[in-house]
Amino acid sequence: MYKRLADLGRSAPENRYLALFAATLFAIHTANTETLNYLTCRSSLLSTLFMVAGFVVYLAWSKGRWSYLYLLPMGIGALAKPIAIMFAPLFFVFVLLFEERFSPDELSSRSGWRKLGAALRRASPALAFAVALFVFLQWMAGDRVQYAVSSRLEYLATQPFVWLQYLRLFILPVGLTADSDQQLLEHLYDTRLFVGVLGLVGLATAAWLLCRTQAQRPAAFGIAWFGISLLPTSSVFPLSEVYNEHRIFLPYVGLSFAAVWLGVAFLSKAGSRWSRTRFVRVAVGATLALLLLSAHGLGTYQRNQVWKTDETLWADVTQKSPRNGRGHMNYGLALMRRGDYAGAIASFERARKLAPNYSVVQVNLGIARGAIGQNAVADAHFRRALELAPRMYSAMFYYARWLIDRSRGPEALQLLQSSLAISPANPDTRRLLSRVLAALGNRTALAALVEGTLEIDPADPTARAIARGRLPFAAEATGAEAYRELGLQKIGAKAWLDAAASYQQMIVLAPGSTEAWNNLG
Repeated sequence: MYKRLADLGRSAPENRYLALFAATLFAIHTANTETLNYLTCRSSLLSTLFMVAGFVVYLAWSKGRWSYLYLLPMGIGALAKPIAIMFAPLFFVFVLLFEERFSPDELSSRSGWRKLGAALRRASPALAFAVALFVFLQWMAGDRVQYAVSSRLEYLATQPFVWLQYLRLFILPVGLTADSDQQLLEHLYDTRLFVGVLGLVGLATAAWLLCRTQAQRPAAFGIAWFGISLLPTSSVFPLSEVYNEHRIFLPYVGLSFAAVWLGVAFLSKAGSRWSRTRFVRVAVGATLALLLLSAHGLGTYQRNQVWKTDETLWADVTQKSPRNGRGHMNYGLALMRRGDYAGAIASFERARKLAPNYSVVQVNLGIARGAIGQNAVADAHFRRALELAPRMYSAMFYYARWLIDRSRGPEALQLLQSSLAISPANPDTRRLLSRVLAALGNRTALAALVEGTLEIDPADPTARAIARGRLPFAAEATGAEAYRELGLQKIGAKAWLDAAASYQQMIVLAPGSTEAWNNLG
């Protein structure tokens, strides 16, 4: 794509090397490590891939444009992430700049308005398809959780400075953090708002001036790509995070190309002044390019070391984003996984102070304090979590699991049933509820639960074992005597739930066994 955009600005043999350099810069840019490392960002990768693919199809297959197949990648990308529909306004800008050769100087003339109209007509199929895609995706999404934490005005007022930060990260990607603690601006007279607006005016002015000459329109298009693809997340649509580094992945596709195009133009002009030898100018340019790529390669390597484990990642977040409650909570989870409950509780408590209404922190405090025997405090944390989020099915599951370990089965049964009603396909809830029903000997409810589980996942090991008349933790046990021995082992291990299920199974095989009934009691 870069190669063909470069050729539209000026046809030159070195365009292939310029395009290769720009693509490599984008690929290893240090600021892109979050998007590439975070599994939840795969939608950003896919939507970006297909947006680029749409332009490649359009640019490379001029004879097939009548078929509108270049719109197909936008449709596929939008299924991964709706931001792919921004292909349409970008396509309009592309047609306006490169096919209609529009210049801002023509706005005061009839020819300029004719070019605007012609570009709009040529881009109308893409724009119409984008609108239809948006309506379809909204309809398919149905009711969703609202993550907004601010008004549109508060969010909008903060975004100019956020844009400036994204630009700064492109030039100097230091201070990267996987979870920012960026806050909303408290006042409209905050200096950062004016600095951000000034930066945006400068960016828009640069794009405006670059549009005036054919040779610089590729850079103008790159800046337009950056701005247009940031609009859905950094304008008037308030999201839960004011600032997030994975949002720059798609915009940097345009900014990388614009920066390289302008950089090469500057070096060519400056180089011709101090050296008339083309070889020297090329050698200097290649050296600078290699140094820049090496710096980003080293930065990417260092960031990947931060992303190596949960503990290293969230330790980095707590240092760079100390006001982020979620960062402290996730660091606490990493500590809890390796058995450092004291450290985990300290992190969770810091998170609770920063985010007192964050229900997930309450759940994790309940788990951690329960693990060190502070049962009354743990119980209060679980209850607080459900007060904050009454339909939080994961909180119900963890509370139920904790109750079972403390011989409070009836309460756990009710919680598991409520959790399953909210999230019917949750496999963890289904497996734990299966064990509880097996321990109670409620075979009717157990059979219905197993049947439903196998409809969702025919390979579920717990449901398959129970459907075959066996227990999921004792697939080889057969006969009443085998289950008697298994029950004794589970009692010795204080695994009361599994012990009860073992004796329920023994009673099915030997209903007259007084020992089975006694041990079940």
